[in-house]
This record gives sequence, structure tokens and C-alpha cells, in this order.
Amino acid sequence: SEITRSGCDLHWMVPEDDGGSPVTHYILEKAVSPKPRIISGYTVKCCVSYDIKVTSHEVRDLVGYENYSFRVYAAGVKHISTDCSHAKFPVLVTELPILKLKVDPDIIVKAGETIKLQADYSGKPQPDIAWMMKDVELYTDDHMSVTTTDDTTLLVIKVCERQDRGPYDVIASNVSGKRTETVHVEVIDPPGPPQDPQIHNVTKASLTLLWKDPLEDGGSPITGFWVEQRDSMKRDKWVTITETLEETLCKIPKLTKGNMYMFKVSAQNKIGISDPAETEPVKAESPFGLPGPPVEPKAYDVTKNSLYLVWQRPWSDGGSPIIGYILEKREKGEKLWRKVNRTPHPKSDITLDEMIEDTEMEFQISAVNDVGVGPPADPIGPIRMTDPQGPPDPPINLDLSEPFADSIIIHYAPPLFDGNSPIIGYEIERAVDGTEDWEKCNYDPCPDLSYEVRGLKEGLKYNYRVKARNAVGPSKPSEILGPIEAKDPEIKPSFDLDCLPKDIIVRAGETIKLDIPLQGCPLPEVIWTRDGKPVEEDVRTSMHVTKESGKTSRAELVIVDSARKDKGALTLTLKNKWGEASGVCNVQVLDVPGPPLELFPSQVRRNHSELSWKRPEDDGGSPITNYLVFFREAGRKFWSKSTDACHGLFWQVDGLVEGKEYYYKVHAANKIGEGPPAEIDKIHPPGPCIDFQHTDPRKDSLVLNWKPPKDDGGSKIIGYNVEFTEADKPGEWRAINDYPISVLTTPVLGLTEGTEYIYRVNAQNAAGVGPWVNLPESVLARDPSREPTLELALEGDVVIKAGRPLRLEATYGGRPTPKVSWLKDGVRMDPDDHLHFELTQTFTTVVCGKALRSDTGKYTVTAINDAGRAKGSVNVEVIGRFCHLNNFRCFSI
Repeated sequence: SEITRSGCDLHWMVPEDDGGSPVTHYILEKAVSPKPRIISGYTVKCCVSYDIKVTSHEVRDLVGYENYSFRVYAAGVKHISTDCSHAKFPVLVTELPILKLKVDPDIIVKAGETIKLQADYSGKPQPDIAWMMKDVELYTDDHMSVTTTDDTTLLVIKVCERQDRGPYDVIASNVSGKRTETVHVEVIDPPGPPQDPQIHNVTKASLTLLWKDPLEDGGSPITGFWVEQRDSMKRDKWVTITETLEETLCKIPKLTKGNMYMFKVSAQNKIGISDPAETEPVKAESPFGLPGPPVEPKAYDVTKNSLYLVWQRPWSDGGSPIIGYILEKREKGEKLWRKVNRTPHPKSDITLDEMIEDTEMEFQISAVNDVGVGPPADPIGPIRMTDPQGPPDPPINLDLSEPFADSIIIHYAPPLFDGNSPIIGYEIERAVDGTEDWEKCNYDPCPDLSYEVRGLKEGLKYNYRVKARNAVGPSKPSEILGPIEAKDPEIKPSFDLDCLPKDIIVRAGETIKLDIPLQGCPLPEVIWTRDGKPVEEDVRTSMHVTKESGKTSRAELVIVDSARKDKGALTLTLKNKWGEASGVCNVQVLDVPGPPLELFPSQVRRNHSELSWKRPEDDGGSPITNYLVFFREAGRKFWSKSTDACHGLFWQVDGLVEGKEYYYKVHAANKIGEGPPAEIDKIHPPGPCIDFQHTDPRKDSLVLNWKPPKDDGGSKIIGYNVEFTEADKPGEWRAINDYPISVLTTPVLGLTEGTEYIYRVNAQNAAGVGPWVNLPESVLARDPSREPTLELALEGDVVIKAGRPLRLEATYGGRPTPKVSWLKDGVRMDPDDHLHFELTQTFTTVVCGKALRSDTGKYTVTAINDAGRAKGSVNVEVIGRFCHLNNFRCFSI
């Protein structure tokens, strides 16, 4: 690998069979092909190196453009292998291509012109030439042509367009490597049309036109906008309003009320004017509506030739102040209304005179604002124009509904005779049963045929009566209704499910409002929960319960400035002592997506960067439609857009300048809009690795472990580089890995037993490598020590007869192999004609052919190594045979 004009790198594998002796080094030989000069045997005349300790070697001082062959021998302490490993093919020493641009590296052309890019090249062997744009190779077609000779290449683009802008790479490559040069081409053109023209603030004489900047500025800054208008009454005649407007807003005055207008906007740069963006037709008219009908019109003080009318302002003025009112009248039976006043009456009451006696008249009233006359209120009447004769008769048919502990509704019918004067209203009275203390329930006459009496005391019984009132005065009381006890009925909680929608979808920032009518007595407890958790009141969330009558009330939940956290299953639960009811509304709050996750530059090249990221944790409730990628040169304030149409999780940012530092950011977008960005500051190499240590040391290997650096340099860690050197050769570092290691551990093989080594590691990201971290101390290549172990075949006390063989055995172990010795009664034993010793790697024995009484004693065996010692003992007693007695005599028998 890494073949250059003067050298190459060679790699090989450890032999499968070491011949019974460890491989200590390698011998490398070379020869010029096709006539090798490799000498047989061990006399090497073309040797590259005698003493290579690892399975790779850098070969230098080769002659350019020659073919070389190589072979390698494995060698040990006692021998050199007779077989060798040959390179799989001859090595051709080559020359890296040379490439030189014949044009400026930055070119600006106008759309429609011809682009010519030329470069000279050389190299051995002859390089292959390719033109690339955004990783796509370019070939000759109808739009462009590629011409390459022995030393020159030319790319011609005819009638260039905006999409032809960008970086063009010319690449010269051969077996030695490749060279790349880049030309940045900018094609300038008139801008694209302005975006999203909208019309606002329409009145009968003016409006405001808004739009957004074009998506494409044509490669040249926008210098202004043209605005034109056309009256629908003057077809095909466009009138220029302004030519040099710098803002994206234009106020259009002097419109004719009621006419239809269209507008178009064009953008301009130094190259020319864009195609226009047109609006839909719009009518010049007031944006306000007509007012609503007046409220509660009534007639009072009716005589034979006059009456007094009064009313309230409409609930809605249509967005424009009320100017006055138009009154109309007609006689009963007529279809057409006649205006009472031609100009708006400014007040909300009026006395009408000069009425005709004994006629029955109807009246209606309409409100007026700048837009016009609104719809009329319900007619008043018919009213007979006559002087009043007296008070009306009492109301009839009294009844009740919805009796509760604190309220009741009284119903009644109009009197049979109104006293020749319209009924103004009704007066309701009550009295505690058993008393005549009647008190009025209402101070103003009630115009309706029912009235809710409030303020009752639970447990008391009440009587009720009603009076009718006209212009003369009140009637006599009606018949008494009662006595009726003030108490609550038994009503379970309930509400209309139609008022609680199953689904609510709002955009973030909008208000969520639920207003639910409830029933239940006593008043139910109202509980709001979201996904099983209580909804808490805060500055955005308010909850209210309003009692409307004895059994009806309203529960209101309002969430202003809604956010994504307000989404979920919203449950309304009602409880009282008679039961409970609940309903669920699924709330979805749509918002822009969150920032993409884990944004990092996966690769950084001299003229482009490759960014990758993961999907946002929150998509805003709407699928991600695209990503927007921006970059900014360090020291500048403004961001440049690389793309707004990325649909994956990867993007290559082109057009960067070698040696410059850049910031990057990526936004996710959905149908709601563009979310906040994930940003990358300018990246730097990572910090040092931590907790660097070794495990499982052996005579020829060990395992290295570490943890990632605390500072990743703002870019994802690509991998780790590990090197080692012999302790007595501190500058001769050798790499363990050819490529960055992606894990946090690596084995180190092929160490020489008894040699001390130093190890170091660093982290690498897209910006480069971090600082080296060394192991705290050097590590000796040897098998780990293990304390000796010892086990005697015979333990305790042993008794044998004299003359019998004695054999004491023990097995032992340990690393390194322990030294074994035997002692008798504390004195070291040495072999002689009487005692024999046997010793293997795991076994030791003391043998005596015929035991003597003198062999009696304590035998101890000891095993000792660097890690410790072990010993065992056995007591041996040798018993003698019976012997003949001499000179045996007997005394004193």
C-alpha cells in the first residue's frame, strides 16, 4: 500500500507454524522485475532489512517507474524459515498526478453565456481524468462537452443556467493516488418572482400589498421591487405604481369604491427584472360589516295620537361606530314599511306624535354605521292608538318548574284584558307560607312570561303571585301559587356530549376554550385532567364554574397561548352525591418541530463538509416535510442557505473555502413552519482520552482499555489511534491500527517476552486528532505471576517398617515455575546413594529403596517463586524388626 515514486509500504501475516521456536524478527528482500536478483540460502545481497520486529515495513529509496518484487522470511533464535512469502504481484513505482488549473478558481458568468473550464495535467502512469459536480461525474451531452488530450482537459457548458452554479472538481488519478482542483462557478440571472403576495387593510379607497422576497435572488442582491395595478374596468391596462421600492410592502391609495383590482409585483437585481407574482382580484370596500339589530325595543305612554319608543344598542356595531337609527312604521295588515325619519336618529329613544286615533300600528328600528343600514329588530306591536282606560286584568295560569333550594321558575299567561294599553311587563311577588308579608322579586317589570325567583331559603315554604302592568299601572294580583317548599331535587350530574368535542386541533399560540353547560343538583364538582393528571391553573390556564339556575351551570376551561405540552386526552369529570359523569376531548396542538438531534460533521474536506443528524424528538404534531441547512463563516453575522429541500438526515455543504472555519445549523420544518435550529460551533480536535489502562498482560500480548474524552471538539468521535514503543526506544512509535478504532478497547499482539513497552492513545474527530495520553508506567511483557500451590500425596503421620521402600510425592504449580526443595527436620536434603529425587514441571518425589530407623523425622517440601511460597509436611516413623538377645541369663528363681 501507499505506493509512491520512491517507496511503498509492505504488510504480511504471522506464520501459522513457528517451527517450535517463537518468531523473533523478519528478513525482507527485494528484486527488480522481471529479472530477480534474489540469492538462495541465507546470503542476502538485495536485503532490505535483517531485523524487522513487526509485520509491516516502509520501503524507501526505490527507482521511479521500476517493477519490484519482494519476499519475507520469518526468523527465530535458532533458525530462519526455509519458505518465504512473496508479494502477490510486482510493485510498480509510480508518480502522483500533477494538476494545474488554467482558469481562476472563482468564476462569475451571466445566464446564457458559455462556461469554459480548462486544466493541464501529468503523471505516471497516464492519469484518468474526471469532471465532477456535487459528486456526479459529468459527460458530454447536449448541454455540455468534456474533451481530454494527453496533457489537457476542457469542460464547456453551453448556454449556462442558474442550476449550473456550484463547485466543479477536476480529478486526475492513477495507481499512485489522485489530485483534485476545484473551480467555483456562480451563474447570475434575474431573480425569481416575489413570494406569497397578500392584500391587507382593504377599505373603500385604499389597501396594503405585502409579499416575501424571492426564493432565488439570481446570484445578485435584490435592488428593488416593481408594483403594478389594473382596474377591472380597464382590461389589459396595467399601471405602474412604483419602480424602486426597497421594502416588501406597498400602500395603494386612491381606489374607486366598489371596483375590482388586481396587482402584480416583480423583483429586480442588476441583471434584470423577474417574472411577476400576481394577486387574486380584490374589491375596494370597507372591511367592516353592518350593525346588528337594536335590542329590546319597547313602547310606553301610548295615547290616541302619540307614543314613546325606547331600545338598546345592538350587540354588534359591525366594527364601525353606530351613527344613528332608522325607524319605520306600518298599519296592521300592510306589507310595506314607511320610514319615520330619513336621516339617522342619534338617540336610542324617541316620541312619535301625529298618530291617527284608533289605528293599530307596528314599528321597527334599524341601526346605521358607515357601511350602511343593518337588519331591523323584531317589530313592536300592533299597538292601538287610544288613550288608556285602566290597569289590565291579572295574569292567569300560574305554574312552576325547576324548584330548587334557592330558586324556582314561575310561569304565567297574559291577562285576558290589557286595559287598552300594551302590557309593559309583569311583577312577581312571594311570601313565606302563613304570613302576608309579600315582597317583590323584581323591581323592573319582567317582559317575559316566566321569571326565575332567586334568594330562597332552603326548607321554607313560599307562596307566589303575579301582577301585570300597563301604562296606567299594575293589575290586581293573580291567584296564589303555593305553598311550595324550597329544596333541591335529586339530579345526577350530566352534560351535553355535543358541547364537548371529541377532537380539538389548534396551532401553537392559539387559545383553547371549552364552555360546557352542566346539569346536576347539588352543583357537581368539576374536575379537569390531562392524560390522567390534574390540570393546574397558571398564567395561561384558567378554570371557572358558573351557576346559571338551580340545576344548570357552566364549566369553562381556557388555555391561552397554547403550546405542545397542552396536547393530550382532556377529561371532564362531574361528581355530586348522586353520581358522576365524564367525557374526553383529544387536544392536538400543532407547532413547528423541535431541533434535530445529534447534529455533527461526519466528514470535513477542504471545500465541503458532510453533516448528519437525527430526527427531532418532537415533530410538532405534524410530519417533518424537509430540513433547512445553513452555514456561516466564522467572524461573519449572516447565515448562507445551503438547502431548504433536504428530505433525509444527511447533507453535503459545498462551496466552502479551504482554511476557513464555519458554523452550521439545521432546522426541521413541517406544514406549520420552520422549527428552532440545532447548531454546530466551529469544531476543534477532541480532548484527551481518560482512564487509559491495561488488562490481561501476558508474555506476548495485553489488552488496552480507555474512555472517551470529556470534550469531543464539537464533532462526533470517529475513532481512536493507539501506538506503542519499547521503553528503551522512546521515539520509535509504532501504530497498532491502520485506521481509527471505533471501540474503546484493543488487543496488542506480537510482543517480545521480557521487553518493557510504553503505550499511548488519542481520539480523532472530523477536525483532527487530540493529544496523546500515555499509560502511567511502562509494562513488562511477561505472563502474570501466580502464587505456588502444593499438595502432598501423604500427609500427617506415616509409619513404615524398616527395610520397606519409602516414597514421598507432591504436586505443585505456579507462575513462574516455582523452585522446589525438600528438608528433613529443617535441614536441606541432597540426593545420595540412599535417597533419590525426581522433579518435573508439576511433580516432585523423594524415594528411599529401604527405609532405616534413621529415616524417621519430619519431611517438609517447599515451592517458591516471585509471587510467594507454599509448603507441606509429613511425619515419618520407621519401626525396626525384632533382634536376637546374647548372654541371656536368669537370676533368683
